[in-house]
Amino acid sequence: MFAGLGLAALLLAGRQSQSQAPPIDTLLGPPPPAAPPPPPLRAVRVYVDASASMRGFAVPLASRYRHLLRRLENSLLTGWGDSAIRLARFGESIQPIPERPGLELASQPYFYNDPVTKIEEPLGAVEPGELTVVVTDLLQTNGNMSFLAGTLLRNLLPSRLSLGIWGLRSEFNGTVYGAEWQGPTFTYRTSNDPEILRPFYMLVIGRREDVLRYARVISRAYKQFKEVSTDTFLLLAPEVVEKPLEWKVVAPGRLAGVAASAEIVLLGKRGVAFGSYKFVGSALWAVIPVELEYLRVPHVPQIKLPAVEHQVRRTKFYRSANLFLLKRLRGAVDASPEVSGAVRFELSEPQSEPQGRLALTVRLEPKRRLPDGVYFFEYRPSLKVEAFELPAWCTGWNMEPEELAAFSQNPAAFDGSRTPGLNEFVRTVWAAMVHECSPGLGSLYLYVKK
Repeated sequence: MFAGLGLAALLLAGRQSQSQAPPIDTLLGPPPPAAPPPPPLRAVRVYVDASASMRGFAVPLASRYRHLLRRLENSLLTGWGDSAIRLARFGESIQPIPERPGLELASQPYFYNDPVTKIEEPLGAVEPGELTVVVTDLLQTNGNMSFLAGTLLRNLLPSRLSLGIWGLRSEFNGTVYGAEWQGPTFTYRTSNDPEILRPFYMLVIGRREDVLRYARVISRAYKQFKEVSTDTFLLLAPEVVEKPLEWKVVAPGRLAGVAASAEIVLLGKRGVAFGSYKFVGSALWAVIPVELEYLRVPHVPQIKLPAVEHQVRRTKFYRSANLFLLKRLRGAVDASPEVSGAVRFELSEPQSEPQGRLALTVRLEPKRRLPDGVYFFEYRPSLKVEAFELPAWCTGWNMEPEELAAFSQNPAAFDGSRTPGLNEFVRTVWAAMVHECSPGLGSLYLYVKK
């Protein structure tokens, strides 16, 4: 967000002095109260896909998959000893796994005997206040990934839950089923080559802090296995949509141009002044360059800068003679489109700058004959789903429908190191979150007195 913008300077006909920023709470209202700490988890629920498509993971005696399941239960007891641990299998329906032998049972080939996979069953059973883990290869009887994502979203969005998608790989010796379990099946067997190991996934659903904690606990428990790495962990969360980058100001730029008799105050979030300027002269425009530094948040879809939309989100007009007495003002009115167009913003990623730098340009054009008064602009660069890109491993592990159709004609060439429909599933969930949460890069507030 545009936070921590702490530099205040007044430029007046070549002279510089300190200036106080007007109180932002006058216009935005007081900041919301701090949220109470979340209650402890009621339960951690683990659902293991028991369909025949998963059996090949349990055939090699020393497979990474078997090793992970055998230690997963102990890791959960260590990390969440105060919460109930519930284990279940699913195929056509959900069935509990006895406490003894627990997940040791899921490391045996005979456990995987269900001819049907309905991943929507555990995804539809997600409850707020719990952490849900679904272990699956994402092959389902209904091969429609959009349908699967829709089932999940009905529980995610109303409760603002997060989804962690952890891609893992293991040895495999068995049968892989085609789309909707129809048509040809594929025999797939791995070797010692890590590039051809077969993927499986842990879908982790819950509050963002619990999903991230799960990733930390499990990765530490399996740190001797480089394949169990958070490098292939992706977090899809409402909080990530709303705050995809962390910001700080590097330095203000030099002023270019002058405006006729106008004062300007640029503000960061909650009224911290970035700059206060007064322009004099005969020119009818002014440009304020602002240099920002951003830090990308790990394990989330990344923004393709500058693939953003720019809009002046809110414009208010105050009939007042004093820019710094806004706390006494009442009766602000929405300004006309002509007033809103008096300020333009441009956000770019200069190619000559080091990675992680952005240039924000504010262009003021009071030549639009604004009435005298005080104006308040809120600038919020907004994002569409196209502004985000998934991590490379999601694309590399994905198999498109036309590729699966080609392998159906030549089963011997089947590439079992990829998952049909992975990209469709991830993109559908993420697109719904972006649409629901109205993402942005933070807000910048601008006061103009004329």
